[in-house]
Amino acid sequence: MMHASRDDAIETLTLLPEGPFPNNPHYPVVLHRQVFPEADPAAIEATFAAHGWPPAWRWGVFDWHHFHAGAHEVLGCYRGSATLQLGGPDGPLVEVAAGDAVLLPAGTAHRSVAIRDGFTCVGAYPVGQEPDIQRGDPADREALEYRIHHVPLPAQDPVYGSPGSLTTGRRQ
Repeated sequence: MMHASRDDAIETLTLLPEGPFPNNPHYPVVLHRQVFPEADPAAIEATFAAHGWPPAWRWGVFDWHHFHAGAHEVLGCYRGSATLQLGGPDGPLVEVAAGDAVLLPAGTAHRSVAIRDGFTCVGAYPVGQEPDIQRGDPADREALEYRIHHVPLPAQDPVYGSPGSLTTGRRQ
């Protein structure tokens, strides 16, 4: 189950727990549409780093459901396009393309369903947060939910640098 909203070029999805995937019912997924018109990976990395989200990798998105219990994640798309599934096997399908950024709060299940034209993105995490890869083991659910609940909010939005899109779902 989800709740969706849209404010200009920013869309939000609040995903509730689904099966073995805790998601994050407290903070929305934030989709920043076409915020990087040049879609230059070095410029995306510099923007993220300047706002306290040092880039960690350049690649695609795994094609299997996973989430991070120890970190929030941002994807800066710079090549091609993709269909991502968020929240688990019954979650919404979201189209992303070069120039978009996707902010995933800790616990949000995600995977790529289809990639086109060499889809590639920059992945980054807030300073001091360590991503782990979780696949939704039901035996770990309670401990993972505790960890997710205690991941600190980042000081700044990775795209705009202002406090808040993770908590407000909009640019400030």
